Amino acid sequence: MASPKSIEDYKERIAALQAQVQLLQERLVTDELTQILNRRGLMEYLEAIANEVRYQFKHPDKRRSVVIKALSIIFLDIDFFKKINDTHGHDAGDDVLRQTAELIQGEVRQLDIVGRYGGEEIVVGLVGASGEHSTRIAENLRRVIEEHDFIVQNSTVKVTASLGVAELHGEDTIAAVLKRADEALYEAKQTGRNKVVVS
Repeated sequence: MASPKSIEDYKERIAALQAQVQLLQERLVTDELTQILNRRGLMEYLEAIANEVRYQFKHPDKRRSVVIKALSIIFLDIDFFKKINDTHGHDAGDDVLRQTAELIQGEVRQLDIVGRYGGEEIVVGLVGASGEHSTRIAENLRRVIEEHDFIVQNSTVKVTASLGVAELHGEDTIAAVLKRADEALYEAKQTGRNKVVVS
């Protein structure tokens, strides 16, 4: 039989290994540049929330400990991002992405989901938000980004973003909601940029 000291040693080793596993799991779903969710992590979290919403839609009378009845998605794209890279360099573009991610995280609730979808595209999952509420949040994000002084290489750069908003309905898949939000984003880009379009 192992002595108490050996048991304590094993407990410490197990705790250290568990901490390492957790760190590795976090790295698997975290975008290295912005420290928000990467696309994989984003999709996993959005799917989990969508499943909860769909369950409520199918079984409205069943009681659950967590009741999430709505999910809206904001698809955000930084305007003229290529111009930032071409004018100031790719490091400046990285700085703008990092600062944009920080701004967004500072404006949404902890329970909301923020992830980098790809390139300069960021997706926000608004848990429990629908309709007018999600539109107000998107407009606030647009305004905060427009008013922020982005500091890149000791210079101040002004940045704007275009946003598309879509809400999960009934049996929607996350892919379908993202597609609608992306189409709304495309419309915002095509009709002048620095604006919010709702699907």
